[in-house]
Amino acid sequence: MYESLKGRWRRAPLRAKVLAIILIPTTTLLLMLGISLGLDLARRSSEKWVRHSQDVRTEIEVAADAGAEAENTMRGYLLTGREEDLAKMQHALSSIRGSVARLKKLMADNPDQLVRLSAGQATAEKLIGFGARIQPGAPSPASYPSRGIQDIFQEEEQTMRVFRQNTRSLRTEEDRLLEVRRSSLQNFQAVAQWEII
Repeated sequence: MYESLKGRWRRAPLRAKVLAIILIPTTTLLLMLGISLGLDLARRSSEKWVRHSQDVRTEIEVAADAGAEAENTMRGYLLTGREEDLAKMQHALSSIRGSVARLKKLMADNPDQLVRLSAGQATAEKLIGFGARIQPGAPSPASYPSRGIQDIFQEEEQTMRVFRQNTRSLRTEEDRLLEVRRSSLQNFQAVAQWEII
């Protein structure tokens, strides 16, 4: 067989030999370039998803922190009547609403997370509803005719417990996604190392 190929090569016209000598390395080079570009695109996509998960994670933390701030300032206002607590509470509740809206956009690619977010949003709206009922004035049970402040504290505490569970659930799932995406990125980086060698 080798002799047959050797004979064909010797009988081939010079133009065919030159073409073969140029095409073989060029084809190999183009193939390697295509593989390299494909890996680079996949690596960039992987980096984008890692950044996306980090952005989602950060926004979840913003919502959780705003929830804690809303809870603390709501209680502070109801106990002391300080106007600055009322302003901080309203700002925190506004931050929660903004975070939920941003999370909806960020999580649009993940239906499972949107379901979790929907539960969190319902709880956030309930918490925001508490804030809407609290108006400037003396924080006394007389300000809340159907219930005393203690009843409001208990209901608000239950709502915050559910809100914290919802944000924890979102955070846990996003941490899992982030780990998967980081692992994928590390795999691409390892392949890139082999490609360079």
